[in-house]
Amino acid sequence: MNPIAIEILGTGCKKCQQLEANAKEAVAALNLEAAVLHITDPIKIAKRSVMSTPSRDSARGDVFLSDGGSNG
Repeated sequence: MNPIAIEILGTGCKKCQQLEANAKEAVAALNLEAAVLHITDPIKIAKRSVMSTPSRDSARGDVFLSDGGSNG
């Protein structure tokens, strides 16, 4: 099995921080071997075609989740 990399895409607002914490908690609860990274650079986020944050990008497939709201 390939290692899992989960990227949290967001500028660091409270929702982004909560999404990162939730992802880390889920990885631990499922006893997965995964890296959870938080991408805060707006240019890097835009290169992934993400229009709103927080969002998540999984290296095992481009899956983006968003609350559909603003960046804050």
